[in-house]
Amino acid sequence: MRYRHLRKFECEMCQKRYRSEFNLKAHMRQHTGESPFQCDKCSRKFAHLSSLKTHKLRIHSTQNEFTSQEIEETEDPEILTALGLISRSRLEMMKKKKKYSYLDKPSTSK
Repeated sequence: MRYRHLRKFECEMCQKRYRSEFNLKAHMRQHTGESPFQCDKCSRKFAHLSSLKTHKLRIHSTQNEFTSQEIEETEDPEILTALGLISRSRLEMMKKKKKYSYLDKPSTSK
């Protein structure tokens, strides 16, 4: 495996290797069954924050509940597209906006 030397953190249970201690800890939840992320609406627990966010979007939301600002601030807009909350073209617009967001700021040069 290329770049194996970069994966310094190894799981003692299954010998999978990770680049960061954070990723190893997240992986270890598979073995321990730990679920530290809890839904505030139904109390269901999740091992990963991304799973909790997906759950909230799928189960506890409708298209009408999202403001445009919340959609713009979503960390992973691909989830919104997969759930049918935004269109593919809107997703592309969001990506372009983030890429060129510095253009919206006022210029300090004279």
